Amino acid sequence: MESGPEAVAICLLFSYKNPVHEILLEKAFKKHGIPVSRSSEIIPEFREFERASTTAINAFIQPVVQSYVQEIRRAARKVGRLRDYDIMKSAGGVAASGEIDGLPVRIPTLDITTIGAGGGSIAWMDKGGALRIGPQSAGSEPGPACYGTCLPAKKPLALFFCQRTSGDRR
Repeated sequence: MESGPEAVAICLLFSYKNPVHEILLEKAFKKHGIPVSRSSEIIPEFREFERASTTAINAFIQPVVQSYVQEIRRAARKVGRLRDYDIMKSAGGVAASGEIDGLPVRIPTLDITTIGAGGGSIAWMDKGGALRIGPQSAGSEPGPACYGTCLPAKKPLALFFCQRTSGDRR
């Protein structure tokens, strides 16, 4: 078994603002054929912990995914499929198998604590102006609030959200 790193994660302070030192390190590692995950490329955002952990995860799974994609490509060619194939990305959409090698792990997320499943949850704004949903409910007799069966003071969630995001606070 070969010795040495399978991949390297680079995360330097303030590289989200100025990646020059990360780029220099990346070039040095790549001269030796080592796959590199650079935080300023993977997730160029403030917050070192989030940037470092995301970059480390990318470096950890990059060799595995690369090997997996190459094996699928070999098997496909073995049965006569010469054209590249598409791979579904975790955040939606597709990428050609040739594009997936080295593609960074970058998963957009929405932090949702809780949300009602019955369709009658009431959306409201807390004192700090944050959007909250539930636990109050308009009820579901005979169905979700968007059917217009709730009290006039209760707005359907989708309508509330559209008005909130457009700036209309009626």
